[in-house]
Amino acid sequence: MHSLLLLFFFLGALSLEAASIQTQINTKSGELKESLQKERTLSQKLETLGAEVNKQNQKITQLEKSIQEAGENIAKNEGEFKEREKELGELERRQEEIEQAKREIEQQLLEVIAQDVSFVMILNDHHPKSAEDLVFEEVFKALSQEMKKRVDGLTLKQSELAKESQRVGSTIAGIKKFIQTENEKRRRLDEMKKNQKELVASLAKEMKEYDAELKRVVQERESLKGILAKLNITKEQEEAKRRAKETTSKKSDPKEESVEGALEVRQVATSYHDVSTVKYTGERTIPPLERFEIERKFGPYYDPVYKMKVFNESVIFNALESDAKVRSVMDGKVVFAKETPMLKRVVIIEHKNSLHTIYAHLDKIAPTIKPGSPVKKGYIIGRTDGKLMFEVTQKDRHIDPMEFITVK
Repeated sequence: MHSLLLLFFFLGALSLEAASIQTQINTKSGELKESLQKERTLSQKLETLGAEVNKQNQKITQLEKSIQEAGENIAKNEGEFKEREKELGELERRQEEIEQAKREIEQQLLEVIAQDVSFVMILNDHHPKSAEDLVFEEVFKALSQEMKKRVDGLTLKQSELAKESQRVGSTIAGIKKFIQTENEKRRRLDEMKKNQKELVASLAKEMKEYDAELKRVVQERESLKGILAKLNITKEQEEAKRRAKETTSKKSDPKEESVEGALEVRQVATSYHDVSTVKYTGERTIPPLERFEIERKFGPYYDPVYKMKVFNESVIFNALESDAKVRSVMDGKVVFAKETPMLKRVVIIEHKNSLHTIYAHLDKIAPTIKPGSPVKKGYIIGRTDGKLMFEVTQKDRHIDPMEFITVK
């Protein structure tokens, strides 16, 4: 009888300690909730942003190549450009001289023609009456012939000047076209340099966003790692106390299952390195969401910006409806349910065969979901308005959630 009373005493003390731990967890959860600012899902996925960063890098590389080629072409033609500009000035001056000469010839032609007309009129009106008149007539005839020769000479010179003017004009047009082309090259080069600066600024902004997203992912993993590690420590302490009490009372129950290893998932939040995995061979179960699309798959992928291997230990689902119900995928017992700084609200459920399922980024946790609560397959444990991080572990190894659930 005395031994039975002693056993009841120890079991009661154990229950009180467990309740004390749960009270501490609830208190800390309340304090954390007061200081927590809800993290919202970023507008761009990590992979999409990485691809965009690479795309911008390629644009900048191509633009730098174009700028270099344009600069080389401009430098190559720089001497010719200056010579052409100098030649253009000289030709324009020569063209002005030709135009001036043409105007002078036209004036001379007018004067000569006017004089020639005067001589003709005099000769037509004059009738020689003496020897002097005959001489005078011959002199006028000679002058008229001279005027005609001058007219012919001036006309020929005028024609030659016109041809030269045409040649000069054509050369000027060619030089102006060359100069215009070179100036257009310079304009395009300036525009490319401006675009390059804008691309570099845009890339810097995207890299900043990418780094922030990358940092967020690492912090999420580290946060989950901390949660699981803390739970393991608490459970190990409980187990150590229980064993100490059993030793003191010299009582033991061989049928009682140990909770040791209940959350042996310490690699959940590992950063970037190889992760221990195991292939799931059991019967597949329901997915945690009814309607969803996959944002990020389980397993390794190559980071396109930092050129390194990254291992995703979970699957990220995007719910296709607001306030979507999140279900327990198997029968089990809740071992963790609280709000966290990085992962919003998190629920961890322990199943048989050392399996654990982790549900993170919940917007709501069902009021009935508390540590120690039993849950059935399909039971609503919470809700999400956006994404759901779903992870499956068996002891200290990770399972691909897509091998664990059935997807229609």
